[in-house]
Amino acid sequence: HLSIRRQRQMCIRDSYWTARDIYEAGSLPDGDAFPEIILPTAPFNEAGLYRYHALPPTYYLATAFLFNLNPTRIGDYTPGLLSGRLLSGLSFVIAIVFIYWLAHDLCAGRQSTAVLIAASCAMVPKMTSLGASFTADSFALVASAVVAWTTIQATSRAWSWRSTILVGAAIALVLMSRPSALPILFLPAFMFALSIKSGIGRWLRKIPALLALALMPNSWWMLRNLSLIHI
Repeated sequence: HLSIRRQRQMCIRDSYWTARDIYEAGSLPDGDAFPEIILPTAPFNEAGLYRYHALPPTYYLATAFLFNLNPTRIGDYTPGLLSGRLLSGLSFVIAIVFIYWLAHDLCAGRQSTAVLIAASCAMVPKMTSLGASFTADSFALVASAVVAWTTIQATSRAWSWRSTILVGAAIALVLMSRPSALPILFLPAFMFALSIKSGIGRWLRKIPALLALALMPNSWWMLRNLSLIHI
């Protein structure tokens, strides 16, 4: 338990300093300015060196922007820490709302059951801790909940173009969050394959649309990271 707690503290610390780097620089770091922290293999045992600049930058850009609301120390909170935790708390609330909608759809509209499921998820210690943390996990939680809900919606609507577009946008959110959220993408892939019926050409045309919707909003940082690590 102490090891898990220590790892969690290190994750929060490293997430904070990733956002702090962006805030102080006024932009994302480049490979020349931060050669020792741009790769995800920086050593854990050297304090202050490990950052998440090689990961999707969306969460860290958002929290860096929020540093402007909390640029100085407030009580025990270092600059920006309170704003970042408020963002995580908001993300947690949004995720619970989508979990409620997901449960509502899966339970054939039984509102009391959906409320019970959403409330139970909200009280899971791991999820509650995400809502009070300063990590991209809170964003990943929202993105995963959105993917699950949009996938169920699309399946119930035989993957209409409108629902397909929503799933593609939700997948883009997952790619913006962090790699630990990627396994949720097996859900839309599986449900889409399961839904394929006659007229396979019509279904196949939706695959490029899904990929485009998912990749286009993320292409800028993917290409940037590839260029920085010289792949």
